[in-house]
Amino acid sequence: MEWSEADATRLERPERKALLDPARILSLLGPLGGRRIADVGAGSGMHAFPLARAVGSSGIVYAIDISESLIRILGKRAMREGLVNLKPLLSTPKRIPLPDDAVEIAVSVSCFHDYAKGTLAEIGRILTTNGHFFVVDWDPTKDGKGIPGPPARIRKEEKRVIAECAAFGLTIEDSGRLNEQLYWIRFRNHAC
Repeated sequence: MEWSEADATRLERPERKALLDPARILSLLGPLGGRRIADVGAGSGMHAFPLARAVGSSGIVYAIDISESLIRILGKRAMREGLVNLKPLLSTPKRIPLPDDAVEIAVSVSCFHDYAKGTLAEIGRILTTNGHFFVVDWDPTKDGKGIPGPPARIRKEEKRVIAECAAFGLTIEDSGRLNEQLYWIRFRNHAC
């Protein structure tokens, strides 16, 4: 899909932003100053831009997406906002263009349900040993009617997310609810 700036702006409409609450997610991640972070499935940058501000000039945020048009939009916006530490990267479902051990934290907000199996292997590869993978995704037990999110039939239960991540050396540390519609899970990378 070719995205325009207007299309990308729709991803950040107020009701969606309230549900995917970037400020709450930042608070769950803890201190971020100087960290290296990958936002995998960055979309419009709803979380990548606050993350880039939080890591400061000594940190870096890679805004990773498979859409070339979204990557272009992210790059233009980062330049407009003077965020030289936000680096948009075009990815494929099976290859993230970063070296091994490139980031301490990988974040997935509202896109785990869309990942190809190769994506998890890549997340494990780019994370440092003992790095964290933070997932926020949609509860499949909620019908989603009137809520901006994927249909319930493609959402994944927490236990399925945990099992899929475990296959790639990612072990659960803690989890909770972002709100009624969304759960979060923090994993640690033990892969070597």
